[in-house]
Amino acid sequence: MRALFCIFLAVFLTACAQQSNVRLYPGNEQASSNLLTVNVPQDLEVTSINGQRVPAANRLIGGEQALELLPGDYEITVMYKRVFDIGGGMSHEVIRSRNAVINLSGNPGDAWALSYAAPESLEKAREMRNRFDVTAINQRSGERIASRPGARPTSALANLVGVESSPSDAEADNVVMPLQASTQPSAPAPRQQASYTPSQSAAPAAAPAAATLPTTDATLTTLQQLWLLLSPESRQQFLDWAQ
Repeated sequence: MRALFCIFLAVFLTACAQQSNVRLYPGNEQASSNLLTVNVPQDLEVTSINGQRVPAANRLIGGEQALELLPGDYEITVMYKRVFDIGGGMSHEVIRSRNAVINLSGNPGDAWALSYAAPESLEKAREMRNRFDVTAINQRSGERIASRPGARPTSALANLVGVESSPSDAEADNVVMPLQASTQPSAPAPRQQASYTPSQSAAPAAAPAAATLPTTDATLTTLQQLWLLLSPESRQQFLDWAQ
């Protein structure tokens, strides 16, 4: 069991370290000149895109993330999250800022970079729980878009126990369509007249769907949250044990 866990951990850490470009569009792979790219700094976590939770947009370790999207309009919600050491590492505090919401639009080949003022101290970081501002900067035209305040985040524990997904939703959770495409109404399906005869017996009620285990993305998100709660010493001890 320990060997299997170590293998999983090694694969997980390797994947996180290499996850710099995050593909969030359907279909075959496309060149960056055909896509809209949004660069997200390391300490920002993507809460949702177009109201949809996107596990692949976040990571455990690594640097800046480049979100690859189809051209169009998007509403991106982000928050600042970082672990601060207290008393020389004797304890720590996880800072989760208020959400910031940005609406941006991009053509093929456009790239936006999210920027914010990093807090200079733990006290300054705590103030971000009430207000957090982000600016999106178009790397081609220099256009700047300011964020608007979003909701205050729920606790880390609520996020861990509140994740619900199914294997069939795993791929859909990592695909985000532009607002025009995601809000376009679909044609209603033709209604069919049900037939009934007295000799037919009522069909038994369908059994409730069996509970499913979290998908890989949900598992990775859980590990990300747990890792952030560890102190640097605890992280090193864990890695030493896993080797």
